[in-house]
Amino acid sequence: MQARIDELLKDNQRIADTFFLLNEVNVSVPAKDGGTVPAIPTTVPEMISRVLKDAGPMTAALIIGTIKSQWKPDIDPNNVRPVLWRLANEKRLKKNGELYELP
Repeated sequence: MQARIDELLKDNQRIADTFFLLNEVNVSVPAKDGGTVPAIPTTVPEMISRVLKDAGPMTAALIIGTIKSQWKPDIDPNNVRPVLWRLANEKRLKKNGELYELP
């Protein structure tokens, strides 16, 4: 399990570096449907979805760390954890043990 967490942390850093560059020039990125999405998500649910879409299943702590490193260094974890719980409760996220993932 620790090896998987270490691997996810490395992947997250690569993703964070890419998004940092995109955010610096304030661009949009391609979406799967052929349109574009803003490089910077504006809501906590959007950030969570983007993190899980890019990196796959993660713990709450890794999701929060990724949001901090990519978009909002000052985000309060107490503002993210309830959103994770609500999204899982609404079946907009799957929770497998400590890991959250997109359905």
